[in-house]
Amino acid sequence: MSYDVKVSDGDWVIDNLGKISIVEKYDKLAQDLDRMIRTPKGTDPFDSSEGSGISDLLGKRLDNDLFGSVLSKEVYNGINNIVRKQQLQSLKQILSDEESIYQVNGVIFNQVGLKSFGLGVSIVTRYGQKNIFVTTVK
Repeated sequence: MSYDVKVSDGDWVIDNLGKISIVEKYDKLAQDLDRMIRTPKGTDPFDSSEGSGISDLLGKRLDNDLFGSVLSKEVYNGINNIVRKQQLQSLKQILSDEESIYQVNGVIFNQVGLKSFGLGVSIVTRYGQKNIFVTTVK
């Protein structure tokens, strides 16, 4: 089963026994999506393909249609990168059906202002579960 270190506000989460917490299944997928959205493309020193250009949109004055189009493209490109990594990972490790992306149904957003917006992604996993991942980008 695939897992990762649990992260909250950029820090590893330590449980009440002093051990590093892990995430798996749907929670891992949600964390992978959140990391992709919040990581500026090209800033990960170990993987230049990690991240998205979403942070570049903050503060730009774009009309709603253009903003939505650019945002959707960035999210889809980021998810395609996650799927590619999942395919490579599955050669050495079993991925849970809850974390394996089968289909992306859509991206929705609500621009709150120039400095933040809400983002939702509708995903179907191999488990057959339709999940809506929602976050606020600031």
